[in-house]
Amino acid sequence: MSDVKSNAWQIDAAALGACLLLTGAVYFVGLKPMLDRETERASQQERLIDLHSQSAQLATHLNDSRATLTRMRKKIEDSAIQLQSTAHLNKRLADVTALATECGLQVNEIQPGSITRGERYETVPINLAGTGYYSACANFLHRLQAAFPDTGVSAFEMTGKPADPKQPAGFTFNLIWYAAPTSGKPAGN
Repeated sequence: MSDVKSNAWQIDAAALGACLLLTGAVYFVGLKPMLDRETERASQQERLIDLHSQSAQLATHLNDSRATLTRMRKKIEDSAIQLQSTAHLNKRLADVTALATECGLQVNEIQPGSITRGERYETVPINLAGTGYYSACANFLHRLQAAFPDTGVSAFEMTGKPADPKQPAGFTFNLIWYAAPTSGKPAGN
């Protein structure tokens, strides 16, 4: 009987070993790959949800940016300075002279320079010279920018007489008038 018990124990051990081996094989061959795939699928599902969320945020941001761009373009279009043609040069010279006189300046000379053609506009240098006090010159420059936003100052010079400070100073303003192109085509075409 002890041989039978000993044999039964060996058979039980062998059966237990076979069961463990079979269970390990089922786990590593069938169950573990399924669990790994399920873990990977869950991870990819989370990543997909994150990407959808990011995509929605980016779409919202893109729509907001497009709306902002449209508003900015409209604002630029509405506030754009309408350039005049150089055909109005004499009127511009008269208007600048009148403004200088209103500001208390004595205009001795106003002289336009040669027109320079650019791609989208033309420039006309205007040299203005005369006499006046500093405050009148400052007032003129301030009002020039408000009255003629298409005209800039490239240089100015004031010369006074230290020996006689009550006398008005001499001034020279080099202005640049930005005008509309005279032809329908941009210059250079």
